[in-house]
Amino acid sequence: MKLDPKSVLIYDTTLRDGEQTPGVAFTPEQKMELTKLLDRMGVPLVNVGYPAVSEDERAGVRAIMKARDQGEIGCRLAVLSRPLRSDIDCALDCGSDLLSFFLPTSDIHLRTKFGSDGRDKIMRMLEEGAEYATRKGAAWGFAAEDTTRTEFEFLVRVFRRSQE
Repeated sequence: MKLDPKSVLIYDTTLRDGEQTPGVAFTPEQKMELTKLLDRMGVPLVNVGYPAVSEDERAGVRAIMKARDQGEIGCRLAVLSRPLRSDIDCALDCGSDLLSFFLPTSDIHLRTKFGSDGRDKIMRMLEEGAEYATRKGAAWGFAAEDTTRTEFEFLVRVFRRSQE
């Protein structure tokens, strides 16, 4: 998807991020209904979930991808994925060809999740995941977690590396 730098792309993450609200859990049927509503509203890109998290999530994502393949949904669909082979394979198995990679970037998250060499680990994960997804024919994007607490120079380095 080539974008004009002057354009605005609406990328809806309601189906994933909405469930981060305490007490909110969409059923696969609700996710399908919401995806179709967002599509009818003209939203060009919708993140429909994180299939590596559970079998229910995978079933919901598969159903939405099938509806897309049958012409019931016209917008572009993405799924959330860590840049790990297991997550990538799971997303591809569900029919997705557009992955939204996420990784922590703030030092506090990196230390908690990866230990003292967290920066090196996520750079390797991003590189290996990007290469693997590309070889498998998937497009991907990258989102950094906790950017407001990330050292600016490191954040720039991560995003530049993702562009490469």
